[in-house]
Formats: sequence, C-alpha cells, structure tokens
Amino acid sequence: MKTYLGIQRYSKAFVKFFCLDEHVRLGQTLWNRFIKIEHVLSLKDEPVFAILKQWTSEWCSEIAKKALVAVNCFFTQYEELTTPEGCALYVAWAAPQNKFDTDKNGRRIIIPPKVYPYMWKEAIETAPGSFETKGAFCHPYIIETFAYFMETISQVPKEVQEKQGYFPIVALALCTAAVKRAFKFYKTGKLVIPHKRSARKFSKHLWGFATSEIIRATRKLSPKQWGKLKELTMEYTEGIMGQSEEFMCEKAGVRTGRALCIEEDSD
Repeated sequence: MKTYLGIQRYSKAFVKFFCLDEHVRLGQTLWNRFIKIEHVLSLKDEPVFAILKQWTSEWCSEIAKKALVAVNCFFTQYEELTTPEGCALYVAWAAPQNKFDTDKNGRRIIIPPKVYPYMWKEAIETAPGSFETKGAFCHPYIIETFAYFMETISQVPKEVQEKQGYFPIVALALCTAAVKRAFKFYKTGKLVIPHKRSARKFSKHLWGFATSEIIRATRKLSPKQWGKLKELTMEYTEGIMGQSEEFMCEKAGVRTGRALCIEEDSD
C-alpha cells in the first residue's frame, strides 16, 4: 500500500493533488499494475481509498511542516535575518505581495509580482521590480522541502522514477507553495501561526490556485533541470546523513556491538 501511495505521489498526472475525487481511474490503473490483488477502488465506503486520502492529507501536512522548518533554518544561517526587522524585510522581498491600482474606469485592479525571488537560487534586483534570475526551484529551502518528498518515494520502483518524461511536477509545486506559506507566517518578522485551523491549513481552498500556477512552471522544466534538482536534493540528504555516526557505520559496512550482542547457550 505504501508503494502504491508513493507511485501516486510521483505521478505527474496529479495536477489537482488537493482533490483526489478525480483520480479514482488513475488509482485503479496503478493498483492493477503494482498491487497484484484484485480490487475495485471507489470514492465512498471504500477502505483503501479512504486510507489513501488520509495518507495524502497527512503527507501534504508534512510537506508544509518541512517547509516551515526549512525557512526557519535559513533565517538562522544569516545574522542579518535573526532580527524581526531583517526577517520581515527579507520576506517582503523574497515573497512579495500583490499590489492594487485603479484602471481608467475607476475599477480596482490587481497587479501580481512578475518574479518571486524565493523560487530562484539567485535573484539579483537590477531595478525596482526587475530581476536577473538563475536556478529555478533551486533555492536551499525549496531543495530541503523537496528532499522530504524524495524520501517518501523511496519505495517507488526505479523503472517508474527513471521513466522518460515522468517527473514529479506536482510534488515540486507543492513544496514550493509550502515554502510560500511558511513565508506568509513570517511576514511580521516573527513566526505567527493563525489560531484558526482553517486559516493555517495547507489546503486546496487556500493554496490550490498558487500550486496550479507553479505547476505551469514545473511542467516546463527540462530533463537536464530535473537532473540538477535531483542532484541538489541528494547532496542535501547526504550532507545531513553524513553527519550521522549511524550513517557512517552503515556506509562503511561496519558491524557495531549491537549486532554482536550474541552468546551461545550455556547451562
């Protein structure tokens, strides 16, 4: 079942990931291919799909939590961002808000930002509102969040992960939207999480539009760019695990005393 869910997560067909009702057909196709147990999925009164929906909800929540941790870690790495003032200024720059104006008929119009610097590894402001950008979706806080996703698909068969043109476009978009959500909680310079659950949820109602817009960009990433993202993610994961003595022992093939706690039968 976990492999099944992992395949669902990896699938590029999940364009509207917040809403699973539209994906019974895809789920059935994946089930028939990988589970090898005869079963018909349905939306109501069906245990397997209910579990899938619950796990998917929990998975989205975990992505949101990981993004919050990633953003917090980023702030702690720079002295100028450890003050509320510095933090608030960075958030306003990296994740700018929409602006409003009035057209010639006196109607209020919205003017969205042309560039969201947080979505780029490098974003140099050459003039107010104009940027030179490089490294789409390669900023450390996006990579750190995306690394969590890569961990969750560890059970997905390699032939699925390496299939040509089969990239986790929606997962990357969700991770990027989750980072934007984290910035929203830091807009005052301090972490302020809304008391109302409905206002803090990483849900379709609050983040569906933003995610669908980001998907328009992740869909256009080339195989080479996906390779770079995967490489950065692996570097991050290995960097964290490499600090662990447990990982060092495993990589070296060392057997510790835990595996040698054995004795022969005695009288």
